[in-house]
Amino acid sequence: MKKNKSILIVLLVVLFMSIGYAILASTFDLNSVIGLRRQIFNIHFANPVLEGNDFTVISAPTYTDEKQTEINFEISLDELGSMVSLNANIVNDGTIAGEIEEIKLTGIPENLSEYIFTRTIYEWGTELRVGDVLDPGDIVPVKIIIGYMMPDGLVEELPDTSNPITVKTSIKYVNTRKTGVSDIASLTTVTDPINDLIRINQNNIYSSNKIDFNRSFKNGTSGLFELKKENEVPIYFYRGNSTSTNNYLITNNYCWRIIRTTETGGIKLIYNGYQYDGMCDTYRDTYTYSYYSEEDNVDYSESLINQMFMDCSSDGGGGGGSVARGNRAATIEPEGSICDLSSNELIEDYTYCNNYRFYKDDITDLTCDEGRGMNVANGKLYRPIALIDVPEANLCGYNVYEPSNSWLSVEDSWQNYWTMTGSVNYKTKALGLIGYDTTSSLPNINQLKVYPVITLKSTVKISGEGTPSNPYIVEGLEPDSSSSGGGGGPK
Repeated sequence: MKKNKSILIVLLVVLFMSIGYAILASTFDLNSVIGLRRQIFNIHFANPVLEGNDFTVISAPTYTDEKQTEINFEISLDELGSMVSLNANIVNDGTIAGEIEEIKLTGIPENLSEYIFTRTIYEWGTELRVGDVLDPGDIVPVKIIIGYMMPDGLVEELPDTSNPITVKTSIKYVNTRKTGVSDIASLTTVTDPINDLIRINQNNIYSSNKIDFNRSFKNGTSGLFELKKENEVPIYFYRGNSTSTNNYLITNNYCWRIIRTTETGGIKLIYNGYQYDGMCDTYRDTYTYSYYSEEDNVDYSESLINQMFMDCSSDGGGGGGSVARGNRAATIEPEGSICDLSSNELIEDYTYCNNYRFYKDDITDLTCDEGRGMNVANGKLYRPIALIDVPEANLCGYNVYEPSNSWLSVEDSWQNYWTMTGSVNYKTKALGLIGYDTTSSLPNINQLKVYPVITLKSTVKISGEGTPSNPYIVEGLEPDSSSSGGGGGPK
């Protein structure tokens, strides 16, 4: 009997070994038919076109190599103020991500180097930088801008720029294991809404735990996010691209976009233009204001911000004003109706912040340094109107060191606008910008844009969905149904 049992056990072991071997063998057979797809590295320029003003094309853009990674063109800049941009797409037709290793623009004569400025930017306004990643299948539009401008200081005689200049541009990509930045977020639970906006969106708010605030928003989840810190009131902010971020709101005849909530539960807004039949135009209309900072260490912040909004009239009209800054004229286009709105009981006298320190020191810290808070109560603001600051712009996806698809970016690369935060390079009291080139000194070019910022009280009642066609409407500040748009507005 024991012998039979032993034989049975041996047979079972052999059977299991056979089954195991069969499974193992089939696994090897399965692996034997899996191949590795050929990997291709192929990043190149496409569809180059020259545009600009006061320049002559000697030869149109042509590729200088078979792989289409270099373009050359020949132009002459006809007069002071001439500008030309090479518009092209950078395309990744391969299967491997590429990272920018080098950006070159050659052909500018040495005797013109002081007079010719160049920039290489993405279509949405921020500079291309070494380290930027292009994923397989991605197409990004870029502009290589060349302009003829007067340098700072007096010049006895301008150089001759009528001779042709042959320019060659090259953006070198190398293969990389990195991937482009993508904010993919999951929904979070909100149990205690701090205002009506959060109540409406209570079940559609994303967690910010996985956001890398050292990087700008390029793609991923667009929407309303929660920033939660221990023992502090949560901050809710809109992050994402312009078309998918539904943060439009109307007060009277004007449209705004919601930046974020505040520690008081208020709702901070940035001006976006007129309302039309209860809908918002996605195009931004703005104030214009020229400000030149020749003395970067002079604190113009309080007087400058007040000057931007001081010439409002109580009847909704008012003419333009001017102010001298560094012996140069600054002009503003006042908006009476917005200034009237600032005195409404639904508007909070919020403390706006003009910190000297730049945001990267503590990206998500929205607290204000001592003495840098500005409001009507402490006498530093004439009205509860100010500008966006860079830390909150960073929450919304804008980053001055990287290209961004943030809804705060303006499509026209020359439409820079002012912030309340110190300029990037100098980290001084001179105001910084959001726009095409925020890492250089404040540019001495024409008027720059101003988007007023106001804050609604936490007690306001709102309705709507936040889309351009069905924006949020504030109870007590409903749009005038008898008209489309407002009068006396920004130019």
